[in-house]
Amino acid sequence: MRKENLILFFLVALLQCYIGNAIKCYSCSGSCIEPSTIECGADQQCMTVEQRVDGKVQRQQKGCATSQQCNSPSSDSSLVQYCCNSDLCNGGNISNSTAGTSGTSSSSSLQCNSCDFYACPFKINTVTCNRGELCVTKTAKIGVPVIKLGCANATICSMDTTENIASTRVSVSNKCCNQDNCNFAVNVKLSSIAAIGAVLLLWITKLS
Repeated sequence: MRKENLILFFLVALLQCYIGNAIKCYSCSGSCIEPSTIECGADQQCMTVEQRVDGKVQRQQKGCATSQQCNSPSSDSSLVQYCCNSDLCNGGNISNSTAGTSGTSSSSSLQCNSCDFYACPFKINTVTCNRGELCVTKTAKIGVPVIKLGCANATICSMDTTENIASTRVSVSNKCCNQDNCNFAVNVKLSSIAAIGAVLLLWITKLS
């Protein structure tokens, strides 16, 4: 097989992996008794917005949302929103402990996925966070995106910080969520695909 055909075949395979790993969310508006499902973009999360009167849910809206939307609560005091980033995590009603944006902490300690840069997603552990901490996905771009999972204070959510990687200070984006083990979403899978892809493409170019 010619080198050009190998590269084309490989790129198509990567695209199929990308599409197959898109996060799925419930989607509906109104009573949401029988919501449908949709596939979101790579940078989106699942969202539920509820309108409440005297503590009772009057209507809901479910679907996909960007991190900016998740971390920008409505000025309408009757609306409660919740974001999460695992498949179909936005089902049912929002509980009082998770009401708010994806940057709102729960009343109890979370269990979160944990792994260091270059170890994700091949070696992942589960850790118990301190009370008030959220699950976090840290993304550093060093040629290709590399991921770190763990716990974090809510103050760094949706902010860029720096991390020491291979003796170099690197800018890192932080994406938080507030459900147990919620910090394992499409970006983690895609980062591993990108890393493997870079190695395989280098190998293919050396075949000629």
